[in-house]
Amino acid sequence: MPLEHLFTAVFEQSPLPMMVLAPPEYRCTLTNPALRKLLDSLGQSPSEGHPITETWAEAVVRQYRSELDRVCQTGQPHSVTSPTMQAEADGRPQERFRKFGFHPVFGARKRVESILVIGEDITEKILLDRRLEKADQLQALLNSMVHITGTVSVVRDITEQKRLQDAEIN
Repeated sequence: MPLEHLFTAVFEQSPLPMMVLAPPEYRCTLTNPALRKLLDSLGQSPSEGHPITETWAEAVVRQYRSELDRVCQTGQPHSVTSPTMQAEADGRPQERFRKFGFHPVFGARKRVESILVIGEDITEKILLDRRLEKADQLQALLNSMVHITGTVSVVRDITEQKRLQDAEIN
């Protein structure tokens, strides 16, 4: 399979949402089916051929424009994690967390000519991290309670010894 066809197949069949943006206006030049599915679930439409300012919500443009500018200026990849609301199969909205990687694509003059954006759903990792943090907090609370219980036991023993000593004296 020729390299161009291989790249196209990988891009189109990837389970990760991907798009290619062309600076400086960040015109969307290519999207894959996973990205189109994600956009559809968020009530947005694919934006091929249009700059992000025409198709993305203003808040989203503000959030990501500086990240895209940074990649163009530095030539270094960058990533950002953001929560999004998404309708789930049962119809109720659920918060999902996504990590977006912004990867520079260099042209012949070694300048950033495009940015490959790759999204990854990291909701399960974030939720697991939250559960682990909560478990750590509960463990710390339990350790404090054990310490307090031990302290109370020592005080009770000292009080009992004092009472016995006082009873022997009297």
